[in-house]
Amino acid sequence: MKALFFTIAIFGAFPAVAVDLPTALQAALVSDPTLASAVANRNAALENVSIARAKLLPQLSLQGSQQRLNQTTTLGDKSSSFEGPTINTQLTLRQALYRPRDFAGLEIGRLQADYGEAKLLAAQSDLWVRTTEAWLDVLTAQAAHDIFERTLVSVAVAADQEKKRFSAGEGTRDVMSEAAAQLSLARAQSIESTLNLQARVQAFNVLTRLGVTEFNDQRLPKEAKFGFIPGSEEEFLGHVLAVNPELSAARTTELVFEKRVSQNFSDHMPSLDLIGSLARGENDTANSVLGTQYNKSVIGLQLLVPIYSGGGVSATHRQSVAVYEASKLDREALIHRLTTQIGADWKSLAGQRARAAAALELVQSAREYRRSIELGIKAGLRTWADLGAADLQLARRENEFATTLGLMTKTQARLLALLPATDPAWERWTVEISRQARS
Repeated sequence: MKALFFTIAIFGAFPAVAVDLPTALQAALVSDPTLASAVANRNAALENVSIARAKLLPQLSLQGSQQRLNQTTTLGDKSSSFEGPTINTQLTLRQALYRPRDFAGLEIGRLQADYGEAKLLAAQSDLWVRTTEAWLDVLTAQAAHDIFERTLVSVAVAADQEKKRFSAGEGTRDVMSEAAAQLSLARAQSIESTLNLQARVQAFNVLTRLGVTEFNDQRLPKEAKFGFIPGSEEEFLGHVLAVNPELSAARTTELVFEKRVSQNFSDHMPSLDLIGSLARGENDTANSVLGTQYNKSVIGLQLLVPIYSGGGVSATHRQSVAVYEASKLDREALIHRLTTQIGADWKSLAGQRARAAAALELVQSAREYRRSIELGIKAGLRTWADLGAADLQLARRENEFATTLGLMTKTQARLLALLPATDPAWERWTVEISRQARS
């Protein structure tokens, strides 16, 4: 197992991505539309506090009207006429004193703001793991490309040597054909690895918008040697359940719907407001003051007692209770999903470590076998076709080892992505992986 942490010679010549992981993450943070949407939704959620608070603050309004009045009034055999403007102006102040619905609405607004923050952290975690996986995919594809490019050169030499031996009468047609077939396979693998690398680079550039075309100065990182995950599986699970952004959002949603239950029930309760107004009128027909002006001020309390609304309030309350129960079950389902994912990835990571150790031993065995073939060629006991076959076998095992390292690192990233973007484990892991990629 210690061999996993040694500098692996087969990756010594691997060029890799020209930008390190922190640079890729910063670029994705700036360019990703999903994260930009989460930021906008967070900002919108923050406004719920101001909207809810506004209903409890003083409400001041000004109303004015001006009309042209032409009126004739007849009383018995007497009549009077009036022609002129009617002008009315009223300034009204309303201050909520007791409004259970609006007080509950303020608490809901604060919870909705918390929900927006939690969803933003969840979006950052999702972007972090998507960017990390895209970066690792490029490095893994680059490793495979270099393996098969190097193998193509050696297999081509072996095929050429067998062709020369056959022309000189020292070789056989079947051995020459075998070497030619090995060369065709090596070419196909090289072409496939090139196309795969191009696809991975394109996906990386779409996500980060860095426009990177050359990959060098880095290599596929080995497994981090430090404890990037605190303690045991059970301790990590407990930490995730305490800080996971999606779970925090689910808890907040549950609290929101719990508050909505009490808010909808409060529609059965009375409300009390303080009312004050100043009015000025001229020729107000409603107050029978034609030809005069008046000023009026009013202050008092307004009590509103709901009596019957056709059953809508009760139905709304029952609906909110059902939605609240559903939110609790959604939170429990999310806990089950997180528990299952952590258990699966944790055990998968342990299995990948064992597989990587075995793959490394197979690589070393394939190298020893290739060296024995080289000695056999010098002694006349082996053919160049045998060496080509050994090169293809070594390439397969090196590629399997590289793929396992990539999967192992991506599994670590998926586990870390369950933590919020502010968790210190993020920075520790990113710094360590980037350091290994540069070493």
